[in-house]
This record gives sequence, structure tokens and C-alpha cells, in this order.
Amino acid sequence: MSDAVRIVEVGPRDGLQNEKTSVGVADRIAFIEALIGAGLREVEVGAFVSPKAIHMNMRRFVPDTQREYIRAVKRLAIFRGHSPDTASPEELRAFQLHLTETGFQPQSINATVTALRFFFKVTLDRPETTRRLVFVYEPRKLPAG
Repeated sequence: MSDAVRIVEVGPRDGLQNEKTSVGVADRIAFIEALIGAGLREVEVGAFVSPKAIHMNMRRFVPDTQREYIRAVKRLAIFRGHSPDTASPEELRAFQLHLTETGFQPQSINATVTALRFFFKVTLDRPETTRRLVFVYEPRKLPAG
């Protein structure tokens, strides 16, 4: 193991993606120059966006929705034991039944169905895969009175 430590600043790459408003090119350059002026030797400036997030970003999904969609796809991957992108309609239906049997509430199941429909229809362009996913009925209470 080496005794050296390599420090790489990633603020211009990752941090600026979280700003609520777009940061202009001149401001980005000034930020990078200030980091270099402070003595940093390595500054990563290229942005990395997960391919799964590109379609969500284009549709202006809020970060919480993006996290929930990615979490749903991750749950499917764990259930299958490998990559979710090759799942069949039958495997998706089995996953939905698994969610029901393990105590997921209708609202959570429906959110997962929405996320998986987006993943297969939009991200993967495999709309036929989701044909067996269905929304679960959510009983609603009538107002008292």
C-alpha cells in the first residue's frame, strides 16, 4: 500500500449539478480557477450523469422522484439476483407479487409499478415488458360527518 494520498476536487463536476439554477460558463471557469489558485493540483470538471437519470432529467423529475425510481429498479435487481434490464414480463409480475406478499403497501407498490414502467418503456424502449404490471387498488376512507 502506498503512503501517498491523492486528492481530487470534484465540485465542478458533481457539486454544480445540484445547484437550483444553471451556473454559467464564466462562473464555472472562475470557480475552477479559484480551486487551482488555492493549490489543488487535480480538478475534475466533466459531468457524469447516470444513463438512467438522463430521461428523468429531461422530464424535470425532482431528485426525490429520481431516487425512488432508481430504488425501485435496484429492488428488482436484488430480487432477480442480476441486472434488471433483461427481466421478462413474467419476472416483473413475480416481483410485483413478491412486493405484495412481503407487506408492501398499495401506495408503495403503485409507485414501484410507475417506476418500472418508466424504466422499461422510456429508458430501455421495451414497453411490452410491462404489460403484466398492474396498479393495486387503494381503499380510501370517506370523510366522517
